[in-house]
Amino acid sequence: MTILAGNRNSGKTTELIKMCYKDNGTFVCVKMNDKKFIQTKSKKMNMPLSKVITVQELMDKKYQFNHNESFYFDNVEYILMSLLGNINTEAMTITI
Repeated sequence: MTILAGNRNSGKTTELIKMCYKDNGTFVCVKMNDKKFIQTKSKKMNMPLSKVITVQELMDKKYQFNHNESFYFDNVEYILMSLLGNINTEAMTITI
């Protein structure tokens, strides 16, 4: 697993799009607006992503996936907030 960390507008999402495109993975974002933005951005980069879904679509099982599929999660802190409510997350750990 790769962790991309940086400030806002530092290129994290752009790099994630590149990784997802190269691997033909599934890009997961928070909201439908984010989904549309990612689809447009990836096309402008000449790296159109074939699978962009929201976390809600994943949770509602509106998207069928296989267990060998690679997922690329954008803005995990916002995904946590969408799942747990508007909580103030000060820190987190992750095992890679």
